[in-house]
Amino acid sequence: MKIAHLSLWAPRASGLYEATRDLIKYERKLGIDSQFIESVVKDPDPKIYTDEFITAQPWAWAETADVLVMHRSIPNELIHKKPKVIVMHGPMEIMLMEEHTHDKDNFNFNINMIWDYDACVAITPQDYEIAQHYDEKGKLRFIEDAVDIERYTIDGWKWTYNYHPAIISADTIRLNKIPLHIILAMENVRKKIPDARLNFMSMPLVNVGTWRNIFVRSKHRHNQNNCEVIQLMTTDIRPYIRGADISFNNNLHGLHSRGSVMEAMAMGIPVVAYCGGTDYTPYIAQTWCLNSIAVAIEGCWNDIQRKGKATIAKECRAYAEKNFNMAIAAGQYKKLYEELLGSV
Repeated sequence: MKIAHLSLWAPRASGLYEATRDLIKYERKLGIDSQFIESVVKDPDPKIYTDEFITAQPWAWAETADVLVMHRSIPNELIHKKPKVIVMHGPMEIMLMEEHTHDKDNFNFNINMIWDYDACVAITPQDYEIAQHYDEKGKLRFIEDAVDIERYTIDGWKWTYNYHPAIISADTIRLNKIPLHIILAMENVRKKIPDARLNFMSMPLVNVGTWRNIFVRSKHRHNQNNCEVIQLMTTDIRPYIRGADISFNNNLHGLHSRGSVMEAMAMGIPVVAYCGGTDYTPYIAQTWCLNSIAVAIEGCWNDIQRKGKATIAKECRAYAEKNFNMAIAAGQYKKLYEELLGSV
């Protein structure tokens, strides 16, 4: 079986790329000839488009594939190929918000994906719940988002923090993942736990001035002083997450974001998150409520001290192995491919 995954080439800079790479790895473990196809570059130079075990293939390879899996886009000259699977990486609420704020047709585009492709895969329970309202043709599937748990392990190099609990915010900043509130909430956190510090990762250069002002222009620079590490985007966030005590998920709905939830829990780090679809953690804060964030962090830190960090780490890892395991997800994709090929 030959499967072409169409995505954008962005190693260690895009969760979309990382998700595609992880799925390819585990499909290959199942004996599938699974390859990465760059959605924009027709004939990628292998000297440039090679990352560990992945080398982007030309569009001509996709012409020979049994199934196309669209993660980002499909070139017009491949649109005739069948069957085609679309993986819904963009949360539907955010697609609707962008229709209002950027005059785009994103929410309707998601509806088109559910209608027009041979199968559409929702990767979070919330998106699946919303998308079912538009599944007129019975093409919607649910396969939980997942990570490579062989890559994200408890053991490995850890960054050494001076202050504890070391709270990490490692989300790539998006409309639905704004880390302002964990920064502001640290004043309340430190009233409860004086030694607590935030470690703010993945700051993009494109709007670095915005985040500089949030830290530096606060009264007495207290927002800056409430942090230990403030880091620009980097190629490997794993050591910083492993060394932390608590991961904070900035997703306003509580969706299990890749770095702050799935990868963190696979590395044994408990998560504090906002309400909504958060079966993965008991540490829940009201969305954007600064005092509620502090209360949830305090509760998590108390449990770490009471149960021990090693015990908490094992519990988090066990949950990730069961629920965020790309080995399991790849098996579900294989069944979907077989189903589609049997109906063509």
